[in-house]
Amino acid sequence: MINLRDYQREAIDNLMAPAAEGHRRLLLQAACGAGKTVIAAQIIRHAVSNNQRVLFLAHRRELVMQCARKLADFGVESGQMISGDEWDQTHLVDVASIQTFHSWCIRRGKYPAPPADLVVIDEAHHYNSSRTWQEVVEKYPEALILGMTATPCNKRGKGLGYHFDAMVECPSIQKLIDQGFLVPAKYYVPSVPDLEGLKVMAGDYAENQLSTRMDVPKLIGDIVENWARIAPTRKTMIFASGVKHSIHLVEAFTALGVKAAHVDGATEAPERDAIIKRFSDGDLQILSNCAVFTEGTDIPAASCLIFARPTKSLLLYLQVAGRVLRTHPGKEDAIIIDHAGVFYEHGPIAQDWPWKLDYGKGDVQKENGKRRKKENKPITCDSCKYVYEQRLDCPKCGWRPKVNGKEVLTYPAYLQALEELVNPPPDVKKFYQMMLHVVREKGYKTGWAWMKCRDRFGDSVYCPRSWMSLDPIAPSLEVAAWLAKERKKYFFRKNNPGLAAHTDGLRANKVLQGE
Repeated sequence: MINLRDYQREAIDNLMAPAAEGHRRLLLQAACGAGKTVIAAQIIRHAVSNNQRVLFLAHRRELVMQCARKLADFGVESGQMISGDEWDQTHLVDVASIQTFHSWCIRRGKYPAPPADLVVIDEAHHYNSSRTWQEVVEKYPEALILGMTATPCNKRGKGLGYHFDAMVECPSIQKLIDQGFLVPAKYYVPSVPDLEGLKVMAGDYAENQLSTRMDVPKLIGDIVENWARIAPTRKTMIFASGVKHSIHLVEAFTALGVKAAHVDGATEAPERDAIIKRFSDGDLQILSNCAVFTEGTDIPAASCLIFARPTKSLLLYLQVAGRVLRTHPGKEDAIIIDHAGVFYEHGPIAQDWPWKLDYGKGDVQKENGKRRKKENKPITCDSCKYVYEQRLDCPKCGWRPKVNGKEVLTYPAYLQALEELVNPPPDVKKFYQMMLHVVREKGYKTGWAWMKCRDRFGDSVYCPRSWMSLDPIAPSLEVAAWLAKERKKYFFRKNNPGLAAHTDGLRANKVLQGE
């Protein structure tokens, strides 16, 4: 059995009050890492002790298994309804993937919907905009509905009052930090990226336009280079702007000898689980993804987060930032490296968020209106020539097309800690000593070291002659990453003599993209 924290017991008591008043659709707000599943498990254990049937709904396989394990810790046995597995229907509790439930019990009618006196909805913010969720819950008009989420809003930042009658809030992120249940965040920020003119859909930048815009230099600061300076020893999660961008970042880290891996929606569950385990165990230092680990992922050892995609969605910002706030032995804080200006968009994660249920019916109707579905392009298998769609691997022979990385070009920038933005410039002298090491290793002229200092810190940087006698220092991982990028720009200019000699890296990058 697990001992509940004081605020978790209080949350359960606070949920009982509106239920006793006749409210049948309750919403629990608890920050990422506050223990929503623990609260739900205690409530489910109590329901089972009264011989009540319970249905727990989640939108990912990992969340289904996570809930089943937590219920087992509370002495509650459950049957899991997941595609590809056998469903044991002998228990009072069923933990179901929403997609599998909808397929088996509604669309295909393979099984009748299991009875339930209590329906628990994990990550309940999805319920608002998904007809699949709503069709499942409509099967239980007499049941008590309990939604749980860290972000009780839709993609546009509005409340969920259309679907829930009452909301109970757990302590804020800052209070949980003060009590030692979460760790504080330290931010490294750039200037704001230029996203003017992008169309906003459902409260966030339109994905197709974002992908196109991010193919030109709109991220601020080289990701590998800044990480190597700020958090080279930390287990780090990266949220990239696209699949190819994520793959490219992994390739860039790997090239410098940093162990990294990529996960996206097409990564098979066993492979994804193996990668997460390697990351948790310390075999990997970098875990990069595109829209996979935004919710429900529990990897407390991660202590650094790289935002490599902009977002106007408060929901997405809080869900992503919450991935690194969980406590772990030896972990005192979390670093959030913001290459996309999300801090300027939303502010610190630990501020007091004014959650409300207020919501207009008309807004929901607009959200649930007809949406144009993205067409799936057919794939022709290189091995057996079978043509298929809606999946990455060939259903006939298992062949899988290779997805190459794609670089998202960036403005050069030196990201600094938020509280250090007014401090003196970085250590030019130490950087100069690293350039002296390269000079003597490569046989360059000493003036090359001074020129590199100007490239890195601006034309106004001053390097006194006395520095020429300083002892060389081997370049750090961060500086090695920066030099690799500079070499790439140099060879581009060399191989494109038609460009003006003064063409900077930004213009060269645009030419590379055919602009």
